[in-house]
Amino acid sequence: IQQEYTEGQITIITSYLGQVIELKKALEEVLNIPVDISDRDIQDLSKAMTSTPVVDTPVKGKAKATIRVSTIDNYQGEENDIVIVSLVRSNDQRDIGFLKEPERLTVSLTRAKHGLVILGNSKCLRNARNKPGAEMWTTLLDTLERNGQLHGGLPAKCASHESITLLKTEEDFRQHAPNGGCMLECDCTLACGHFCPLKCHRFDPAHKTTKCTVLLESYCNSGHLIVECCGRKRPDCEICNKITRIKKRRQDELDKLLADNAERKGQESLQRAADEQKLEDLNKEVADERREFEAKVAQERRVIEKKK
Repeated sequence: IQQEYTEGQITIITSYLGQVIELKKALEEVLNIPVDISDRDIQDLSKAMTSTPVVDTPVKGKAKATIRVSTIDNYQGEENDIVIVSLVRSNDQRDIGFLKEPERLTVSLTRAKHGLVILGNSKCLRNARNKPGAEMWTTLLDTLERNGQLHGGLPAKCASHESITLLKTEEDFRQHAPNGGCMLECDCTLACGHFCPLKCHRFDPAHKTTKCTVLLESYCNSGHLIVECCGRKRPDCEICNKITRIKKRRQDELDKLLADNAERKGQESLQRAADEQKLEDLNKEVADERREFEAKVAQERRVIEKKK
């Protein structure tokens, strides 16, 4: 993938359904790479599953967006650019199982268009208890060895510097070929004029997406120093942002104080209006009682005068 092959251009084939399950788990859970399994393998897996399967039944994905994992038997008639063959068999009993059958070897060796990688235990294959199988594998391994194609690991050749590193462990990949190249510095110049910050790499050869990491100094409109990364958008001035946040907080506090004061004055005004209305109502009540009293007194006087 670091050599700019897509997932859909890669297939991993193995002799056993159980290995299909293990490869699916490793690719999806450890490397976070989606996996595609053919309908034929899914049907075979469904038949082979017990009542308590090790993993969920695989779900077929979209081949052009995923790595294909298949058994050798169910990959007949198909091909892909890169094919990785996992032979699985590696034991002191020298039992190579299905690998003794020449038909499976023929399928394994004829599915790749650009590159074929075979992973297995050559000692177990050469010394297999099954003599025809041992002879078949010995012939193939001797041919590969004569051609310089038999290795104790994965020979990773840097396409830019021609160096070859034998990768045997997961740590080797991280230490010696982190970007799919070698450990030399990339000597390309980016559009900004700075050198590429990565170790040797094959992806993005035109450096259209590689970001420059050189730190630059500049100043904001207020004269504050800004340290920015060349390959990233210029950041806002932290000092200006802090001043803006302080001003906003103080303005919010002032607005709240004014709002509270206005609310308090409004409440006082409402209370004063209520008190005035209450006093007016009381004065009116007193005036009404006074008029009623005076009318009653005048009535009593008329009665007295009439009697006289």
